[in-house]
Amino acid sequence: FRRVSLSETGLSRAELYRRSTMYESQGLVSSLKGPLLAAYLARTGGPVLFLDADMLVLGPLDDLGELITRHGILLTSHANVPLPFAAGGMGPEQTFLRAGVFNGGFLGVSPKAGEFLRWWSERAARDCVPALDRGIFMSQNWLTLVPALFGHQGDDFTLALPQAEPGVAGHVVAHLDGGFPGADHVEGGRILARE
Repeated sequence: FRRVSLSETGLSRAELYRRSTMYESQGLVSSLKGPLLAAYLARTGGPVLFLDADMLVLGPLDDLGELITRHGILLTSHANVPLPFAAGGMGPEQTFLRAGVFNGGFLGVSPKAGEFLRWWSERAARDCVPALDRGIFMSQNWLTLVPALFGHQGDDFTLALPQAEPGVAGHVVAHLDGGFPGADHVEGGRILARE
């Protein structure tokens, strides 16, 4: 793991100050994911795997670098099994429809993802707020559009990887903060979704 400095993002001090006054801490951090990923790609040439600080990794992630390189963008869904449905209410799946299908706290990019990172960064710069009435939850909801917008551009396409995809050795990831209400879903000794 290596850190990247805000000075490497190319954002001006005025822009960083503007965001720090516009957003609370979660919104500020979320608005900077795209520029930080782009800066790290520029420094290393990729691939880059981003994990939020509240993620718990319980298995090796070594083979994700090759997947990220091959596919350009790696997204993970919040769940890969049907979850309890609350008719007329707000169950986990309804929460995902409002807060985003893909997890903004576990994603990977390679140099092929430049256009995606510019697109995502532009949207998160000023609309990185928890405004579910507007269909926005920080920078995460925008990821729902990625497979449609960036999924069929020559060799640059998106792989949506569930957090415990069968056949991908040992990827087990859970949110430490509990993410959404309910119970853990465990299948074959792997946590599929942490509720």
